[in-house]
Amino acid sequence: MLNRHSQIAIPPEAHFIRALFLQLPYDRPLSSPERGEAFNIISRSPRFSTWQLQPAELQQTIDRLRAEASLSELVDAVMHAEILDTGKPFWGEKTPENIDVAEKLASAFPDSKFLLVTRDGRDVAESLLTAGWQGWTVQQRAAYWTRSVHAMKKVAQRHRHAMWVKYEDLVLESESALQRICDFLGVAFEADMLRFYDDANANITKVERDAGIHRKLSRPPTPDDVDKWRTSTPRGKVFLFECSAANELQSVGYELQYYNPRSYLDRAKSLAYTAFARVLGATYHAYHAVMPAGAKRRLRQNRVAQALRNIVRAG
Repeated sequence: MLNRHSQIAIPPEAHFIRALFLQLPYDRPLSSPERGEAFNIISRSPRFSTWQLQPAELQQTIDRLRAEASLSELVDAVMHAEILDTGKPFWGEKTPENIDVAEKLASAFPDSKFLLVTRDGRDVAESLLTAGWQGWTVQQRAAYWTRSVHAMKKVAQRHRHAMWVKYEDLVLESESALQRICDFLGVAFEADMLRFYDDANANITKVERDAGIHRKLSRPPTPDDVDKWRTSTPRGKVFLFECSAANELQSVGYELQYYNPRSYLDRAKSLAYTAFARVLGATYHAYHAVMPAGAKRRLRQNRVAQALRNIVRAG
């Protein structure tokens, strides 16, 4: 939606930003070796190949930085180099995993504006399950969602330019939601943003297409895109998610459907499930830490092993 705005460009997800802010200092000028490391992190990122910027242009962009340039200046220069052909003055970044370094980003970009987009965690969990991301259990997917909410809350508390946006509002009340966002960003609302689906293919990379990601960008949003958990997720799984993320759901405006925090029985069920889920979670991490990649590929091709995996993931 925002990428359709005449002044805002949103490049493909920059999965290297998280690595930059985890591996390099962001509160002082970068040394020459650190600039070299930044080049390596960016150019070797698998997603860098989805950008228009070429390695030689990346190196030139870094070389043109002033001697005392910080990591935020480097990132800003790289982002502007990527969107140069659009002629737009502002860039945005949308990589979900940036939530892991959200506080660092808020500190490094004090004049930037953060859109904190939340979606009902029960729908998020179902999407993660379909994609095979964030663990085997409902509890692991709930932990990912609650961790993200906590990180966004910290940004909202410490950063003077942060705005909460509900995914459901963008779907059900697209125009009014975008008007509020544009007011926050300090740009005029443009109705053309509502027709983001007209050039969706230009905004979806081959990697994302092959993975089946962002399919909904090729059509207008519909009411069926929200609250999908009410019809597609078994009641028991909804209960398990709610008991794992009750406080966070309520704190960002989502009502609980099945779990009652005041019920001793529900709390006992929650404790029992949490203990079981932690065992499975530990098994999951041990599996990925110990099992060689080749052995995991062979297991995924084994029908019995795949069936067991699906049963565990469904829980």
